[in-house]
Amino acid sequence: MALMKNSNEACHSCAKQIKDTAAAGIASAEADVAALEDQLAEIKAELDAARHRIPVLKREQSEAQRELKELEPRLFFAPKLRSLRLWGRSIWEPGPRRDSE
Repeated sequence: MALMKNSNEACHSCAKQIKDTAAAGIASAEADVAALEDQLAEIKAELDAARHRIPVLKREQSEAQRELKELEPRLFFAPKLRSLRLWGRSIWEPGPRRDSE
């Protein structure tokens, strides 16, 4: 009878330990899920904001291209210009190169 009592106590002890371990695992998994759901909500908000910026940026790009197209006729380089110097360096030389410059 004593053996049966010890075996019954051991069974209850193991069952309690298994339940406690399972409960701790479940609580940990639920905490992980909650944290991931928070991250997902943040990412969705960032995605929404980026989607709303796309049309604005496209409109700005279109306006900049339109302004550039309007300014295009004003861009002119004199054909007699030997070279354009910027910070002492020649960056465009359509004519023959002169060593004296």
